[in-house]
This record gives sequence, structure tokens and C-alpha cells, in this order.
Amino acid sequence: MAGPEPAIACRPMTGADLEACMALKALAGWNQRREDWELFLRFHPGGCFVACEGDRLVGTATCIDYDGRFSWIGMVLVHPDRRRRGIGSLLMQAVLAALSRCETVKLDATPAGREVYLRLGFSDEYELGRLIAARADWVPASPADGDLAPARAEDLAELTALDTPVFGAERSRVLRAWYERSPGSAFVLRRAGRLAGYAMGRPGANFAAIGPVVAASEEDARRLARAVGCSFGPGPIGIDSPAPHRAFRGWLEGCGFAFQRPLVRMFRGPNRYPGRPGSQWAILGPEVG
Repeated sequence: MAGPEPAIACRPMTGADLEACMALKALAGWNQRREDWELFLRFHPGGCFVACEGDRLVGTATCIDYDGRFSWIGMVLVHPDRRRRGIGSLLMQAVLAALSRCETVKLDATPAGREVYLRLGFSDEYELGRLIAARADWVPASPADGDLAPARAEDLAELTALDTPVFGAERSRVLRAWYERSPGSAFVLRRAGRLAGYAMGRPGANFAAIGPVVAASEEDARRLARAVGCSFGPGPIGIDSPAPHRAFRGWLEGCGFAFQRPLVRMFRGPNRYPGRPGSQWAILGPEVG
């Protein structure tokens, strides 16, 4: 007769867990690569947790703090054959305990995860949509003034200054990490020498990702997104865009993108720093905001 199943234990994540974390991520079909897990451990090691059943890793959760204004929870994963056993809630409780001094906590939820987060006191902020193109056929954006050029490392301070009021908090460490991962896929748009918008992209396990895209107008957002997309060449490419940008998403669909799945941006706490979602046409990524 088989003995009782081992109890589920939650503990801090370490570098030795990353191979198992990647295997769990692959089962979920998510797009992150090993360097994403390394980034979480580097930026907030005390906020990254794994759930284990004996020696077997069956769940993960990570977080990053942004400028003391709010923290971001990501990579909440549970092994498919261990779902609906409270593991996701156990991991969330561990992360929230680690973030007990944070006024506000945010995350981007899948529809299934949203039900867990609502029970933990999170509220909906706005919807996002993931769009994927097996091979984008980029429709040129309308002619516009301003100079579009590859971003340089020395642009990052100015880029962060533009990004901070849009995102709601300073995230220079993550923006630099995204830039260093794929510098040839980062672009800036200037008018009269002043920064008017920027966009980045990064390779992924399943598709190259466009984001973030920050710009004051839809035409600028189109130009920037197209520049990032073209930098990757042929192959699958994805973007996570706020749902209110319907015309922008319609343009993406005209370029060959198709809606894959919804996400919901959620928050727990007063949300005193909502940023300016109207100027963010694509997010950095659900795992980091």
C-alpha cells in the first residue's frame, strides 16, 4: 500500500532550483528564459519562493520591488498535476508576507489566476491582451515627424525619466537588463532632440517579445513597435498590449497578429501610483509589469 503523499512545503528559491523552474515553465508553455529567473533572484532574492512536495518542485512565485512605490509579483506557476490543492495560494501568502511592508502590490493575472487573487484582496485595474504573429507582415506606420534611431546605453537615464511617470515607478534596473539582453531591438524616437518615445524587445523561448512601447501617440507607438519587430526578422513574435488601445491592436491584427489570451492587471492596496496607461502601448512583460 502506498504511503501518504508528502506535505507541500514553501521555501525561498535558490539558483539550484532554476533547472526545475525552467521545466515547470516549459510545461506551462510560458516564454521566459533562464536569464529571467536569474534576474528575479538578483533583484529580489528574498521575494522568490518555490513549493516542494518532498524533493519535487511543484510551484514558483517571484517578485520585484519598484522604487518603494509598489512591488510586482510574477511567475506564479503550479505543476499541472498538482493544481487545485492550494499551492498557488500558499505561494502567494509567502510572497505577500515577504512584501508586508509594501503599500501596494501588483500583478498581471491569467483568467484562472485571477480567481485566486480576488480571494487574496486584489482588485482589477484594466485588461491586457496577448497577440501573437507566426510571421508578421509589418504595415508601415503613417509618416510622422521625429527621428527614429537605435537606442544607446547612454540613452537609458533619459529613457527611464520618460518611462517613470508612465509606468508609475522607477524601474531602471529592469529596463537596463532588457536593453542589455537585446540592444539591437531597442529604439528611441526624438523630436527637436528631445525623447518622445521608446520601445524595446527581447528574445524568448517561444517567440520574440515586443515591449515596452511608450509613446504619446498611436502613430509613434506604431513606428516604434514596427522597428522592434523588424529587428528580430522572420519568426514568431508577440506583444502584450492594454485592451483600451483598440485601434493600435487593430493595426497589429492587420500586420498578421492574432489574439491569443487575455490578462488582467490587478492591484492590492491603495494604488496611489497608477502611472499613465494611455501612453503605454505594450507592457514590459506580465512577470515584471
